[in-house]
Amino acid sequence: MEQTTVLSALFKQAMSQIPNAENQLTLKENQVVLGNVLKLFPNQKALIQVGQTSLIAQLETAIEANENYWFTVKGSTDTGLQLKMMKKLHGETNNEMNTAKQLLSMFQIRATKQNLAFINQVMDENVPITKKQIQASTDILTVLPKDMTDDAIDAIVTAVKKDYPLTENIIKSILASQSSKPLVEQIESLLSELQHVKNKTAIQNILTNQLKNVTQQQSELLVKTIIELLNNPIEMKTITTSEQQLITQINTKLSKLDNNQVQQVLFDTIQFNLGEKHKNVTPHFFTFEEMETIGKIATNASLFTNKDEVIQLFKAIEANIGLKDELLLWKKLSTGENIDDLHSLKNNLITVSGDTVPPLLKEQIDQLILRLNGQPLLQNENGPIQQFITQIPLFMLNHQTDLTIQWTGKKRADGKIDPDYCRIVFYLQLPKLNDIMIDVQNQNRIMSITIKNDHPTLSTLVNRASTDLKEALKTMNYHVSSIQVKPFVETPMIDEQRVLKSGTKEYPFSYMGVDLKI
Repeated sequence: MEQTTVLSALFKQAMSQIPNAENQLTLKENQVVLGNVLKLFPNQKALIQVGQTSLIAQLETAIEANENYWFTVKGSTDTGLQLKMMKKLHGETNNEMNTAKQLLSMFQIRATKQNLAFINQVMDENVPITKKQIQASTDILTVLPKDMTDDAIDAIVTAVKKDYPLTENIIKSILASQSSKPLVEQIESLLSELQHVKNKTAIQNILTNQLKNVTQQQSELLVKTIIELLNNPIEMKTITTSEQQLITQINTKLSKLDNNQVQQVLFDTIQFNLGEKHKNVTPHFFTFEEMETIGKIATNASLFTNKDEVIQLFKAIEANIGLKDELLLWKKLSTGENIDDLHSLKNNLITVSGDTVPPLLKEQIDQLILRLNGQPLLQNENGPIQQFITQIPLFMLNHQTDLTIQWTGKKRADGKIDPDYCRIVFYLQLPKLNDIMIDVQNQNRIMSITIKNDHPTLSTLVNRASTDLKEALKTMNYHVSSIQVKPFVETPMIDEQRVLKSGTKEYPFSYMGVDLKI
């Protein structure tokens, strides 16, 4: 199964969860809406249906009952919503193509295939939109590749719903955040390209080192764990007497090296054990038996002993990459702090992109910038419910993958998700288990966990570990009501989208606000 199947469902769900005008109509000045006049009142007032909502509006000109008009929102007063009639709709209202053509014609915009598809989607979802937004949207569609039209329209409608500025970069960022190319692959590819650049500038050298740090961060953590175990072999439960002797020999050899050399030789040895002999690793420092012992330690080493270490790693990766740069910048500006110390990967990517660099390198840099910018744009707020998707690149010694996390839950007064009521979906690809998705639903600290994976023995492994998992969560005051292992269905894209999009049926935290807010 390709990565795009489940991920596309997660991303489409995030976009579909944005409050829809069908449920919560909020009309703003200059927005254009299609309304059906249900009833006329004195003093040029009328009952008008916009989508599924009926409202009383004050009009500037006379209109007829039981007719459809394009209106512009002029504002609201004590007497009600003020609408300006723009044009009477001619022909059948159920003919979407005809309706879309009339709207485009009214604004003197060409009725191209892409523009008509965009207007049709706006009308299907009953999204209030301004003339300026329509013009900006159609301009963006003209510069994007034709094969991206459907995805681009989805991204533009998302931006309109969330009231984002309609710029080419915003739309490209939303699109880039849904790329089927793994983030780890983009980072590695860019690092490789940078390493081939001769006579690098100072900032290019900094960027190269940052990319190396991102790709080696988890490997360095493993090496650090191995060093600790070599210094305290008693912590290893399965060690034999002969292995204990080999560890003594290993430590004797390592004692002759400085810290950097120790880390490098252990890193090279682990790579060699993994079969990556193409990396020019020279294994002559250790004997074959010593290398086997180090390999066994690496295989059984646990990188994390508690949840705080995991959180610390994820936060470090987010900070290094710059996934929360905008939030940090806002906080620093609000408190008057110095902003010159914001030197994340994303900030340096932006700086290098402004330099004179080879076209291929610039394209890779710009694509990575767009992708990192796109992640925060997928955050949704619907009443007290908050939802966002995060992708964290994991560079393990024998495998690289993106960890995609979708968080949904009730927002507390401090802006954080309430840990008592939330849903978290994890998705990643592993070397032996392949695609795996873990869906954790938590209500009042009672958890139900569903693991989706096609490996035939995973269910047995989970059953063996379920008691330990329940006990560990119990120490954190969580009760596990069920742990299920299910295979992905034969047509995962269709099924996962159906399940994920169901919202109120499958997930108890969807939120319906007021019917009308003006």
